Amino acid sequence: MTQITTRSYDGFTWIDCHDVSIEDLQEVIESYQLHLPLVKDALQPGHLPKYEAYDNGQFLILRAYTAHEDDIINNIQQLSDKIAFFVNEHYLISFHKHSFEFLNLQPNPFNSSYHLLFYLIRLIFKTYNNPATWHSNEIDVIEKMLFTEKLNRISLEDLYFQKLEIRLTKKLLMFSQNVLQLLKSPETVKSEHQDAKEVLVQLILEYEEAADDANALTNTYLSLNSKKNNDVMKLLTIFSAFFLPLTFIAGVYGMNFDNMPELHTPNGYFFTLLLMLVISIIIWIWFKRKRIL
Repeated sequence: MTQITTRSYDGFTWIDCHDVSIEDLQEVIESYQLHLPLVKDALQPGHLPKYEAYDNGQFLILRAYTAHEDDIINNIQQLSDKIAFFVNEHYLISFHKHSFEFLNLQPNPFNSSYHLLFYLIRLIFKTYNNPATWHSNEIDVIEKMLFTEKLNRISLEDLYFQKLEIRLTKKLLMFSQNVLQLLKSPETVKSEHQDAKEVLVQLILEYEEAADDANALTNTYLSLNSKKNNDVMKLLTIFSAFFLPLTFIAGVYGMNFDNMPELHTPNGYFFTLLLMLVISIIIWIWFKRKRIL
């Protein structure tokens, strides 16, 4: 639902534009002399975090985390939604297509447009806290299953998508970090600016640790799975080593030739079984000495 909300504070105005088009914004564009190319960037849903200075203000795009815990994520658009800002000392204009609850602010005596901007930026970054907890908990569960030999309960596909989501989120936060580095703020909000940077660094570190853990778990899973397959092949090889000579003996004495003296030996059957037993014992002793068994 298209909605343009205007809120007046002491010294500045906040205009929040929800799900609007260029046609809806003609009056705002003309009144505040906004650059049309930047407005188009603000309305483009898939735009990555960005910063640009213009004649009488600054323009920035950030993305808030909007995916749910069980969603399968393939790209940044499925992971997050964009919020764009035009800001100077006299106004803050925000653009977003998704309906964000944290934008429904209770009356608050903000000192300046930049004070409000950094307050909203912290709320945007706060949307990444719960997903970081989800990933941490999921990694702990997978790690527990790995080391309790419950490999059959682990989905490699789920692990792949979790790695992908963590990697995309980390890249998104790093793009946002670049925006904060370029953003210029008045002296009155330097502390808020620095706080936002520190919050972002902490988030990047959390997702970097989660990415490292996910990579380690993937490698461990593949190694354990490979070891399991090798154990099966080893077992089959051992059985083959025992039965190959026994099969050979059985095959020789299974041939139907007239001139086979052993066929007429009264105890030939028992001697052959004894020979097979001796051969099996010799193979078993050899495997034990080589520490194969």
